[in-house]
Amino acid sequence: MVPIMRILYLTHRLPYAPDRGDRIRAHHTLRTLAASAEVHLFSLVHDEEERSQAAALRDLTASVTVAQVPRVRNFVKGAVRLGSTRPLTHSLLDAPAVERALATLAAEKRPDVVLAYCSGMARFAGRHPLDHMAFVMDLVDVDSEKWADYARTTRGPMGWIYAREARCLAPFEETAARAAHATLVVNDRERRSLASRVPDANVRVVPNGIDLEAFRPTGPPASAPRVVFCGVLDYRPNERGAIWFATKVWPLIRATRPDARLTLVGRNPTAAVRAVAGSDPSIVDARQN
Repeated sequence: MVPIMRILYLTHRLPYAPDRGDRIRAHHTLRTLAASAEVHLFSLVHDEEERSQAAALRDLTASVTVAQVPRVRNFVKGAVRLGSTRPLTHSLLDAPAVERALATLAAEKRPDVVLAYCSGMARFAGRHPLDHMAFVMDLVDVDSEKWADYARTTRGPMGWIYAREARCLAPFEETAARAAHATLVVNDRERRSLASRVPDANVRVVPNGIDLEAFRPTGPPASAPRVVFCGVLDYRPNERGAIWFATKVWPLIRATRPDARLTLVGRNPTAAVRAVAGSDPSIVDARQN
């Protein structure tokens, strides 16, 4: 009998409930791996509500270990370290219990491979006691490129912070990609971006997908002209996409179908999203706070 592979999966958010992009990808990665491997999950959690969801993953994994992120303390430490070269991403994902928890998992579970979700968790794979184990990094996006994009379109102090994060995170991404047996990204654009900087890294594309059958409506299509924009609405690309659609595309649709209605669905809509919804009676803000 072929022995079952033992995987230690490191995530920066608990991959449950799968209600936002990072959790959805991590959750389905976990489900896929658990079908043929022994998966031990280590996840950071950011509040008590998230911690309480850990029990929902116990039937899916061999074990679940969580560590609480002290958010206020990390914000203060991150601000103090702005004069250093440490990425703010790493400062905000610090947790006092990480070192001890990973030492226990490494000693008692002895993983064959460490899978780290995003650059914030990849740093732990490069430290004792995991630094001598096979390591795969699911980078998803090349975050330093995202922060650089933000910096180019943002003025004032936040523009400087975004530019600093791009500058500080890029060298870590490159070092981690060289150390990893494989680095996974979500599309070929991200692969080209990382490969141009780290040509000797093994970069593979694992795209996002959707289970169409799970979301297929059971009834016939609605006869009314209804459009839904769905996404976490405090995530900047989603926010800008919703505003662009509502201000640039929606008036064209309404010119043809005055009875059309647009519903913006998502957690934590920003003031700008709420303002767009409030400016047009045909746009509904279905808030999920």
